[in-house]
Parts: sequence; structure tokens; C-alpha cells
Amino acid sequence: MTGYRVAPDVAWVEVAHTPEPQAVAARVPDGPPVALHGPSAVIWLSAAAGGDASEVVDRVALATGEHPETVEQSVLDFLDDLVARGLLTFGLTQG
Repeated sequence: MTGYRVAPDVAWVEVAHTPEPQAVAARVPDGPPVALHGPSAVIWLSAAAGGDASEVVDRVALATGEHPETVEQSVLDFLDDLVARGLLTFGLTQG
């Protein structure tokens, strides 16, 4: 099965007790931290849980109260960006 997961050289944390979802991720030891707020944090948290694109899209849709078709392209574009930054990997997963 193919899917997304946090890259092995990435450290991240979900910021608690905030009005909107927030997280910070960074490639360690040298990557700059990437602050994720609102929708970007929802996508990150959904992808960090693992799974294929449709699972991530479904989680984002559920978290935002939107239909999957409404958020799909934005989610896929941001997932591509996170992979390009080296924060996520996409490929074969154990399962």
C-alpha cells in the first residue's frame, strides 16, 4: 500500500490549547521550523496519521465539515508541497 508519513528526519509537535489547529515541523538538525496554522495544520495532522491520499482528504473533510470533493485539490497540492519540502514522504508503507 502507498501512503504518506512523516519523514524520518522530521520532528514535529502539535501546539495545544489554541483557538485553531497549529503545529510546527522541522527537518532535524538543520531545517528551519515550519509553522502550520488552521487549514495547513489540519492537513499536516491528517497526513501525519498516515494513509493514502483519499484517507488524508477524508480526514480533512471530516475535521473541517466540508465535502471531500471540495477540499481534495487543495489538500493534494499541499501534500505535494510538504513532500517537496522533505517533511512528508510518500511511498510504500508497511501494513
